[in-house]
Amino acid sequence: MRKFEYFAPQSLQEAIDLLRQRGDGGRPLAGGTDLVAQMREGTLKFPFPSYLVSLRRIPELKGIEFSEGEGLRIGAGVTMAELAASPIIRERFPIIADGAGLVGSIQTMNMATVGATCATLPPRRTQRRRSWPARPRRSSRGPQGDAPCPWRSSSWALVALSWPPLSC
Repeated sequence: MRKFEYFAPQSLQEAIDLLRQRGDGGRPLAGGTDLVAQMREGTLKFPFPSYLVSLRRIPELKGIEFSEGEGLRIGAGVTMAELAASPIIRERFPIIADGAGLVGSIQTMNMATVGATCATLPPRRTQRRRSWPARPRRSSRGPQGDAPCPWRSSSWALVALSWPPLSC
């Protein structure tokens, strides 16, 4: 594997600033299940990164929350294992827990994040359709602040996926 620089920012703003300041050639690293494997095998579908910015320990990307008034919010940094084991998800949204439990091996589930899974799956991939009951609202942050963004964007960081309360 070729050499690259590694950064582990402590906040989302620090990660965004690093990506903006360092410019092209970098990649954000969430769980790394796809990126690290492709880097090791030399099978990248993009140029080899000169630097990686870890998103693993950024608190703004964590958490699973639900309220009757606001609905469901899942942080982009939540792992599939955390999602599958969450009491909130298991009780209120069992289809999401079931889908998260089908992602792969225990090792993969402990690494793969919700945000990276949503960002890297092809649009027609069945996992996304089976796991998510409806298309979520995407909370994102970029150089200009908070805003919704497209599923794939190199200048924005996916912060969370949210679903409004379901009305029957």
